[in-house]
Amino acid sequence: MVNDTNHNDALDVGEKLVMLVRPKTRFIVETDGSAQRNIVVWQRGVNLTASTHKDTDGHGTAVSGILLGGQLGYRKYVGVAPDAELMMLNVLSGNTWLYVDEALTWAYNHGADVILTELGSWTYQYLDGSTTVETLINTIVADGIPVISPSGNLGGKDKHALSSVAANSPYQIDFTIPSPDGTYVTYPIENVYITVLSVSSTNFSQCNFSVIMDMAVWGGPRLTIYLHPGSGYQNFNAEPAKGWSGNMFIVESFISTSSRGTRMLGIWIHGALPTTAAPPWHQVNITAPAATVFHSYISDDQSSWTGGCVWKSDISNAYEITWPSTADEALSVASYRTRVLPTMPSGTVGDIASFSSCGPRIDEVLKQGIAAPGGYDIVSDYSNASTWQNWFNAFGQMPFNESFGGYRMFSGTSASGPHVAGCAALMLQYDSSIGSSVAQKIKDSATRDSFTGDEPNAVWGHGKLNVSAAILQSDSTPPVIHSVVRSPDSVEYYDTVSFEVNVSDNMGVYGVYVKYDVGEWTSPTFSALSLTASGNYTGSIGPFSYGDTVYYSIYANDSAGQDAETAVSHFSVSDSVEPWLGNFWRNATTPGGGHAVEVRVDVVEPSGAAGVQSVILNWSADSGPWDTVTMSGAGNTYSAVIPAQLAGTSVQYYFIATDNAGNTNTSAVFSYTTVTAETNPPTIDNLTRSPANPTSADAVTITADATDESGISEVVLRYYNGTHWVNVTMTLVGDHYEATIPALPAGTNVTYYVVAYDMQGNHAVSDTQYYVVSESTTTATTSTTTTSTTATETTTTTGTTTTTTTSSTTSTTLPTQPDPLLLAAMLGIIIALVLLSVFWSRRRSQ
Repeated sequence: MVNDTNHNDALDVGEKLVMLVRPKTRFIVETDGSAQRNIVVWQRGVNLTASTHKDTDGHGTAVSGILLGGQLGYRKYVGVAPDAELMMLNVLSGNTWLYVDEALTWAYNHGADVILTELGSWTYQYLDGSTTVETLINTIVADGIPVISPSGNLGGKDKHALSSVAANSPYQIDFTIPSPDGTYVTYPIENVYITVLSVSSTNFSQCNFSVIMDMAVWGGPRLTIYLHPGSGYQNFNAEPAKGWSGNMFIVESFISTSSRGTRMLGIWIHGALPTTAAPPWHQVNITAPAATVFHSYISDDQSSWTGGCVWKSDISNAYEITWPSTADEALSVASYRTRVLPTMPSGTVGDIASFSSCGPRIDEVLKQGIAAPGGYDIVSDYSNASTWQNWFNAFGQMPFNESFGGYRMFSGTSASGPHVAGCAALMLQYDSSIGSSVAQKIKDSATRDSFTGDEPNAVWGHGKLNVSAAILQSDSTPPVIHSVVRSPDSVEYYDTVSFEVNVSDNMGVYGVYVKYDVGEWTSPTFSALSLTASGNYTGSIGPFSYGDTVYYSIYANDSAGQDAETAVSHFSVSDSVEPWLGNFWRNATTPGGGHAVEVRVDVVEPSGAAGVQSVILNWSADSGPWDTVTMSGAGNTYSAVIPAQLAGTSVQYYFIATDNAGNTNTSAVFSYTTVTAETNPPTIDNLTRSPANPTSADAVTITADATDESGISEVVLRYYNGTHWVNVTMTLVGDHYEATIPALPAGTNVTYYVVAYDMQGNHAVSDTQYYVVSESTTTATTSTTTTSTTATETTTTTGTTTTTTTSSTTSTTLPTQPDPLLLAAMLGIIIALVLLSVFWSRRRSQ
């Protein structure tokens, strides 16, 4: 063969001829043609090279090309199972053919792994799965050897008539015997084979059957031949010869019943037969004692699937699956179109081929199994011993011609069958133990689409052959999980938990996953692991939260859907990290005597950590005993108050934070000495913002001046961003303080004010101001509403209190006369607020 390295299907300079080591044909089997029907075998390595067989029909060569043609690595295109071997058994050709049951038995006994039947018969068959051959097929499949059997090419060929006959009422079914046409009928038809079947209980021996022959072509009359069928399968009883003008023919018939109860009338018309080209047609006449449904099939000695004798009335395109594809366990194969080649019969790509035989079987068993390519869309090997026909290259439209080792077009369910048989061979290559389930796996893995419709059905069976999916289904061996390494062993709340897994599979691993669930194993989450250069699969999950119990397993599957999973394990999530302490603050750098001092600290436990359990303030005055105060928290900020001390008192204090896992963190010791108090709060002036009319693209700079005779300790901007309040410590820039409000979405109503603290803990609060954020692409006028607020600090024995007086919002409407009742009510509210503030022991939170 040519080592066609550039895949141009030609022998080019530099390409070599390669001798095959051994032929793919292992056996050729037939009889010797004698009366004794001795089986003769040509075997590879023994006498195969002595064989002089030639494929003069070309059918077997084309089938073999689809099944196993070509050499991997040397041909651009190869058959479905190119490494398979061939066992050829002759059941049709010449006088050396085997009976079908002989061929099946020989193949079964000599190591066949897959059997493909490339024949179909529809007359003198019960078509109900009851014959010896069909039963043998069932036995072979049960023993692990799949049998693939094309359904036949009777679709649209008018070879089947379906008739509903009323009781005791003569019923005629028309048929024709055509003259030679040079295409389907080369010579005059001399034998017509008719089979009438019924699965009803009607006794055929109580029916009246006759054949009406029209002899007008000879100048004769219509002649009725009443039938007296012989009893028993193919026990023909001949009626007296009939004819006209020297042309004589004989009609013979028999009746029989299958083991499954199917009734058969067999009719054989032979001799010089009158042809009919137009009505009146020949007829089969039936009178039954009870209402009965009859199936009638017809064939002849000149035509095959197409042309020749056909029915002219009651034509049906169903119940056409041919024998031996009617065997219960044979995988029946329909044909569909994968492409439309030039000048060939029209059809829709993806649809069933018009010639493909449809089910169901005569006993209503669906039977159709799978559809495969074969609708005038296949190119396969050409047998140089066969006669080239013009359609083999689409009447010159395809780039090949009659040549030794050449190609030809091929079609029919005979082309579909080897696709399925090759698929079965590949499946068994992966798992030789699945032979008896191959057919079901092929059906289960079939492709369904808008053409196949709801499946299974009588036209498509279970859908279109999907070789890849079927092979994957043939794998019954799950992946093997060899090792699992989890890191770290002890998991903290901040850890991502890593896995490294070693997995293997005979067909290749499809995916490896960590399955995990928190708290209990109910609805685990799948997290995919990735294949690394080391050949292991790695990935991670988490982090999780303190106290979680995480259950997990390793799950692996292969491309065939086989899977494996480890036992469920678990780990608990710990927290050994102490809380974070920082941002220490008190409300006065040098507190005044008689002033309570508020202190604050931020305590943070990250997301997933155990969480803060408590924050304790420890304080001591003049080296006296330590007092403890449980601090109250707002978010991450905890605050407490050290009671007022006399001027000149030395105070020390520190903080201890404990989380729910028992971890503690202790701050450094802070101290201050109280001084003689002054009560004047800071002064806040020149509160401005820039830009004045912010858009959603603008960050807003807030500036303010803050002064105090004892010095400024801290200036804080406090703003509401539409969802919550935010505190920002302002920065001294030159002689004023600055802070920034970030850009916010259009339409946000922003409220803000400034709080200034002096060194002794006195504070002042600015006016409250507002703005509304506009769209960044437009210029909007933002109104500012000012509420005047003054704050006065008052020293009491219990600490610092703040008295706040709020004026009404400035209005542009004309003043009205004051309402005495309203004024009285407002005065009452103000007095109540003042009294309430006297008893409030803590400064208003910032």
